[in-house]
Amino acid sequence: CLALRCARVCAVDAAPAATARCSARVAGEGMDHVQVLTLDLPRQWPETPAAGFDLIVVSEVAYYLDGAALCRFLSAVDASLAPDGEIVACHWRPDFDDRLQNTDALHAAIGALPGLSRSVHHLEDAFRLDAWRRHPQSGSHS
Repeated sequence: CLALRCARVCAVDAAPAATARCSARVAGEGMDHVQVLTLDLPRQWPETPAAGFDLIVVSEVAYYLDGAALCRFLSAVDASLAPDGEIVACHWRPDFDDRLQNTDALHAAIGALPGLSRSVHHLEDAFRLDAWRRHPQSGSHS
């Protein structure tokens, strides 16, 4: 659980039922350092710390975005990531009805953000997981 490893967590989901369950759980466990938000990404975006987010986890969300929304999403991720931050992306690979982005193409687009180098690549029939680190000298090109 990231909440046990991080000093501050901002968790975002578009589904009010999911964020309500998450909020109840973190409140019940006294995790005051976890903020749970119901946002319609990328139209809405969480407040970014001055230094950027150290870690952005993109899981089971970005393949629902159309091309224009994905561009806005990637731009927001780029602008929100700390100069030495990391991105982890994990998405289901098989096709399904409301998928708008192919997982492999989506991960390639994330990996193409400025200054990133991939540190982890795990591929299975069911899912793909990649992690990238931004190098401080690269910075964001937003």
